Amino acid sequence: MKKIYAFLLGLLLAILTIYVVKLTYIPIIENYYKRNDNSIRYSDSTDKDMNRDILISNINDNTLVLMGSSELIVNRDKGYQPKNYFNYEDFNIMQIGGYHSQNIVHASILSSIGEFITSKKLVIIESIQWFDKQGMKPYIAVDKISKEHVYYALKNPLLSKDTKIKLIDRIISLSWPNRNLVELYQSYKESYLNPDKNNFINSLDIYLNSISVKNRFFKTGIKELIPIKPGNTLSYNWSALKEEEADKQAAISDNNSFGIDNDYFNKNLKNKFEKLKSSQTNLTYSDSSSPEYSDMELFLQIASELGIEVEVIIQPVNGYWYDYIGFGKEKRAEAYNKIQKIAEKYQVKYVNYADKEYEPQFMYDIMHFGAKGWLDVSENIFDFYKN
Repeated sequence: MKKIYAFLLGLLLAILTIYVVKLTYIPIIENYYKRNDNSIRYSDSTDKDMNRDILISNINDNTLVLMGSSELIVNRDKGYQPKNYFNYEDFNIMQIGGYHSQNIVHASILSSIGEFITSKKLVIIESIQWFDKQGMKPYIAVDKISKEHVYYALKNPLLSKDTKIKLIDRIISLSWPNRNLVELYQSYKESYLNPDKNNFINSLDIYLNSISVKNRFFKTGIKELIPIKPGNTLSYNWSALKEEEADKQAAISDNNSFGIDNDYFNKNLKNKFEKLKSSQTNLTYSDSSSPEYSDMELFLQIASELGIEVEVIIQPVNGYWYDYIGFGKEKRAEAYNKIQKIAEKYQVKYVNYADKEYEPQFMYDIMHFGAKGWLDVSENIFDFYKN
C-alpha cells in the first residue's frame, strides 16, 4: 500500500510541476520571440529556423523571406549586410538558413510556413557547391531538417499529395544515420496516408519538441537588438554604397592575389596554399545525377503550389581561386547554367552572377558574397519585392 501511495504522490507532484511550469515559465519563452523589431528576423540562430512558431510570428505583410546558407553567416558583421539597410516599416527581411542549409532543408521549412508568407515573396540563394555528386549529406540532414517542419508540411492543405510524398520520401532517405528519425518520419507518412488514424504520440512529441526548441532559443537566441526605423526604406545610391564598401573590403584583402579577406586567407588557406594548387581538377557541380538538382525542383514545385513568387539568386565563386585549384571556368559554367535552366523551367525570376566571378570585391572569400555582391543582391531583392 505504501508503494501505491508513493506512486500516486509522485504522479500528483509531477502533474503539479507541469501545471506550474505551464502557467509561469512557458508564457515567458512564448513571449520572448514575439517582438516588434527585427531582432528575430535577422537572427542566425539554428533554433529559429527549426521552429515554426518563431518564424511565422515574425513574418508580416511587409516581409520578404530570404533563404540561403553560409553566406548569411560568414560576414554577418560587415556593413554591407541587408540588416543595415532594410530596417524600415515598409519592408523587412526574414533570413532563414545557415551552414549546410540546402534545398531540401528549405523545402521542408517552406512547406511548413509557406501559407503564412503573406507578401508571397521569397528569394533563395543557390550555391553551386551544393550540387556535388552526393548533394545533401545525410549526416548533416539529420541535424538540419526540423521534424516539426516535416510534421506540418504533411498537414499543409495547399500542397498536393504527390509533392508531400516526394518530400517525405526524400527526407526518409536522408535520415538513415539516425534510425529513430527514419521510424518517426515513416510514422508521419503512415499517418498522412491514413488520416483516420489518430496519432496522439506524434502530436505530443511535436508539442514538446517545439517547447524545447523555444527554450533553447530563449537562452541563446537574440544576440543583437535591431529596432525598426519609422517611415519607408530609403532610396539608396547603390552604386556609391558599392564603391564605399568595396574600398573597405579591398583594404583588408591585400595579403593575397585573389581578393580574399586577409583573416579568411590566413586561417583557411595560407598554410596549405601550395598543396591546394590544381587539387580539384576532378571536381564537378554539374553531374545530372546529383540529387541537389531534384531537391531544387522540389523546392520550386512547393513554392508554386503555395502561390509564392520566387527569385533565384545564383551565387558565383571566386574565379581566380577556383582557377588556381583546377576547377575551370567552363566546368563552373555548366553548373550555373543547369541551375538557371531549372529556374526557367519553373518560370521564376533569377539573377545569374556567373559573370561576376572575377570582379574585385564582389566575393568575400572563395565562395561567399562580399561588399559588391551583397549590395547588388540587396538592390535586386528590394526591386523584386516592390515590383
